[in-house]
Amino acid sequence: MPRRIPTLVLPILVLGLFILVSAALRPVLPPDETRYLTVAWEMMVNRDFIVPTFNFAAYHHKPPLLFWLIDLSWAVFGVSRVAALAMIFTVSAAVMVLTRRLAAELFPSDDVLVARVGWLTLGNVVFVIYAGLILFDLLLTACILGALIALLIHARSPSWRWIAIAGFAIGLGVLAKGPVVYLHLFWPIAAYPLWRTERQALAPRAFWQSAGLAVLVSLLPIAAWIVPALVETNGEFARSLIWDQTAGRISGSLSSSHARPFWFYLPLLPIFAMPWIFSPYVWAGHKGAMKRPMAALLGAWKFTPALRFVTLWFVPVVASFSLIAGKQPHYLVPLLPAAARPIPATRSAAVSTISSRGICRSV
Repeated sequence: MPRRIPTLVLPILVLGLFILVSAALRPVLPPDETRYLTVAWEMMVNRDFIVPTFNFAAYHHKPPLLFWLIDLSWAVFGVSRVAALAMIFTVSAAVMVLTRRLAAELFPSDDVLVARVGWLTLGNVVFVIYAGLILFDLLLTACILGALIALLIHARSPSWRWIAIAGFAIGLGVLAKGPVVYLHLFWPIAAYPLWRTERQALAPRAFWQSAGLAVLVSLLPIAAWIVPALVETNGEFARSLIWDQTAGRISGSLSSSHARPFWFYLPLLPIFAMPWIFSPYVWAGHKGAMKRPMAALLGAWKFTPALRFVTLWFVPVVASFSLIAGKQPHYLVPLLPAAARPIPATRSAAVSTISSRGICRSV
């Protein structure tokens, strides 16, 4: 009989319970949560869903997608913190669903991994920290996952539909947190020949052309918002958002850019593997790999294309963010799906590898 794969229903229910308990035990956290709820509330009060405001002055710091979603929830359930968190729960649950879909695409024959991705994501320290916070990063994560999944499906089964879906997801990513979505997607797309397998029928040139078309499609949802915003503010909003905010954070010249040294992210990277990195069940079956770590890494790189995919996604993006002056821990949250899976395992008695199969079979 075929193995029955558990659904994500139970992990998502646990996530919802966690968010409710967390909200009951803590206040709305300043300055970020209080600010973003205020922006969403003013947007609803002003009946102006184009230009966000804070203290009724134009708020140039962030695009409006999160505020729109909170306002949508308030329109259905009434204005309350619980209603706002209902939308945050929906976004966090979407990240779990999309992470599992990405795992199914990368490991199509590994039912065990796919079955346990929901619990692995829910148990990850980084996900637990941010899943109930009113921030932009998991919303951006969902958009990035949607774009990557669509491009992966398009690579093995080319269709204009997947290009359109990828482009729409990228456009929503810009509306979620700005042009940074392009940086997150650039590296795995550029590295396509290095992680491509026989499943991906599309040649590199055709894949890159498709990704370029998706980028062009992404301009449509962006234009649907930015053009009215330009008209309403005589161009000032776009200049402040794109130049002052984006360029200012890259250079560190913005007063709130949180300029930090280039090595700032390095001590934070082990947190992405917590708590699974401390599990004796994970490490118990991998003594051979630990005795010859370099051989294990080379074997994993050679025999596990999915590992190459997540590595060529995670490492260059971390390096890119390290070169940007403005740094915050949550800037790396969209890399969580790439970081949560690859850990030590053994591919066979003869060849040691590192593969996300290891953690999924061990927990």
